Amino acid sequence: MKFLPLLIVVTTSCLIFLRFQFQNQPRDRVAEFLNLNIMMELPQRRRPFTFSITPWKITASKPLNSAVKRLEKETRWSLVVFVKSHSSHRNRRVLARMTWSSFEMIDGVRLETVFIVGNPDSEQERLSIENEHRRYGDLLQIDLEEKYTSIGFKTLAGMQYASSEFPPDWMYVSADDDMLPDWTRIVDEIDKMRNSTRSTAPHNSCEMLGHLPIMCGFGTVVHPRAQRSKSSKWYLSSEEYGLYEFPTYCLGGFYIMNVKLVGEIYQVSRWLPFFWIDDVWVTGFLRLKVHFRPQCPRDPDVGLWSSSKERFSFTGTEREILRQWTGYVAKIHERTYIYGDADAGSDRSLKLPYQWNAWLDYVLDGRIIEN
Repeated sequence: MKFLPLLIVVTTSCLIFLRFQFQNQPRDRVAEFLNLNIMMELPQRRRPFTFSITPWKITASKPLNSAVKRLEKETRWSLVVFVKSHSSHRNRRVLARMTWSSFEMIDGVRLETVFIVGNPDSEQERLSIENEHRRYGDLLQIDLEEKYTSIGFKTLAGMQYASSEFPPDWMYVSADDDMLPDWTRIVDEIDKMRNSTRSTAPHNSCEMLGHLPIMCGFGTVVHPRAQRSKSSKWYLSSEEYGLYEFPTYCLGGFYIMNVKLVGEIYQVSRWLPFFWIDDVWVTGFLRLKVHFRPQCPRDPDVGLWSSSKERFSFTGTEREILRQWTGYVAKIHERTYIYGDADAGSDRSLKLPYQWNAWLDYVLDGRIIEN
């Protein structure tokens, strides 16, 4: 018995060593992910989404606003934001139209915004959506029940519309309706990404595989674990998902890619079973499916852009977004920009028509956020 403590210590040390060795064994993680059931092709393609409402204001070929038309030849590149929004979240959409989506051009970059909504829950809400569509013309409504597990379908519906209506060299953004983008930093970072990819791609046939990568506005999640706790919002049983780990992915509140990649991801998704955690599915699994080439390194992080550790957007309550907006818009005023007044139906290239403190008090009192 006197050797029992020593035996316990030796056994424990051996187990720790073996576990360490096992965890650090080189594994082909890409193969593990690609061989999951959710990556096995369906017998036939999923049908395209049907749209009850399409945006009449947003068009790639002809800018509707006069100031943007005048500068069309000076446009360096263009970007369209697809915002996933619940049909009842009118206040959030109005807030976005008054703040970040009111800018139509910054530093020669054209900006457009589309809000994706599902089926309204009531007749009153349906009428409200129709009125909002007539007034703003930026809604994309799909025939889909409004519930949390449908967010992935909203993302793919936006990808379907973007890839069919916008040129492949446009930049595409997937966003939530409770975020605030820092446009000056985003434009600068996309410029850096485009220049970097352009300069490195010719030297390596596998480099980004001919695509601009996906830029993650809220950062990436590396070695993410599936949630096994039943109290978690993202709970997955081992029957639903057999591995403990996901591919690296973008947090879903805000990420950017070009429309060329959007179209390829959307087409691949139609052949695969739906996986309801949308950011993991789109920027994790579908990204790997599109980017994988047998002759290239099997890197589970290929195709993600992470040159900066800082976030490019902010998320929070409406009050927090409004307060953060003051600092963001001050930076925009240091650039060349065009501001669109949605209510007046005209463009402004002057300072925004409000004093900061007075405007914030006005909005926070509820006099601008309409019902």
